[in-house]
Amino acid sequence: MLRSSGSLVLVILLGCGQNAPQPIPVQPVPGQPAMPFPGQPLAQPVPGMPVAPVLPVAPIVPQQPVAIMPTTPQTALVPGQVGGPATSLVPTSPVAVVPGQVSQGVPQIPPPPPGADPRAAERMREYTVQMIATGYMPHGDPGADTLGPSQSDNFQITLNGGDCYTIAGFGGAGVRDLDAYLYNPAGRQLVRDFATDSRPIVRSCATETGQYRVRFHMYSGAGPYTYQVYRSAGAAVQASGLAGIDPVVRRRMDLFTARRLAKGYRPAPAIAGSGTLSTRMTQNFTANLETGRCYTIAGFGGSGVSDLDIFLVAPAGNQVSRDERTDAEPDVNHCPSYPGTYTIRVLMYAGNGAFAMQGYQTGQ
Repeated sequence: MLRSSGSLVLVILLGCGQNAPQPIPVQPVPGQPAMPFPGQPLAQPVPGMPVAPVLPVAPIVPQQPVAIMPTTPQTALVPGQVGGPATSLVPTSPVAVVPGQVSQGVPQIPPPPPGADPRAAERMREYTVQMIATGYMPHGDPGADTLGPSQSDNFQITLNGGDCYTIAGFGGAGVRDLDAYLYNPAGRQLVRDFATDSRPIVRSCATETGQYRVRFHMYSGAGPYTYQVYRSAGAAVQASGLAGIDPVVRRRMDLFTARRLAKGYRPAPAIAGSGTLSTRMTQNFTANLETGRCYTIAGFGGSGVSDLDIFLVAPAGNQVSRDERTDAEPDVNHCPSYPGTYTIRVLMYAGNGAFAMQGYQTGQ
């Protein structure tokens, strides 16, 4: 199609078979150079119009290849470190740490005796860890033996007056019921454990230094066992001055003190007393209790005492704890919320005779 308009002839070429329109040259503005479309040749100049000179294009200089230096192999990093070459670590020997202890001056767990039954030795090791955590140290070397039905072992051990001890046995394969006994230097039986199990335990606080006898008896079954003695130095010093009244008082106090020590308590030096009471009579003691601690106040009746009771009264006069069980070994527990002078009241509810009172406290 051809259309004329004045002096401008516009030619539109429609490409045969093409969908997209071809670019159309634009009439140059007077005084301006003709601008080509990309990819198209310059438009023909219009008569009388100057054509802007085309600047020469600078030739493209090919780039020189850049030499890439090989990188050094990646440095292996030790976890937790930043940069730097990895340092070869020398493995250290493992250190046995006892629960509740710091690494310096850690109490050592004695190795099992030669020929010890593995099961019995492992039970002894676990119990030793527990005892160390409560303040007891192994006393002397552990032992091991094998017993048949109804057979017994006896051995001598030196115990120090004023210290408390725990003696434990650990049955191995085939042991059903093992019992333990402790005798003082005069040969009198102090304590015994004849529970129906394979781990007998006896506890006592020595009132005198000397040679004591320990006896293990195979009540039921047969087989190997191990044993270990544990000591808490000085734990019975306070209590030993009170219980010379009556052998029953002494024995009851020894057993109770050992149980308190195993729970982290210590005898309280200023909370102690003793006396003799008849039925329905009372005796009062005073004690300064502190906040931040817990206390146990215990009584120990002697021969002839059927029922001994204890009451704890606060400085304001109100009763904060009481033990009215029907026995000769009362105890009360209290963690004060305020400090002050408390009253400890001991009542002989039934019976007559001697008694002792001892306080125990947490902390040092």
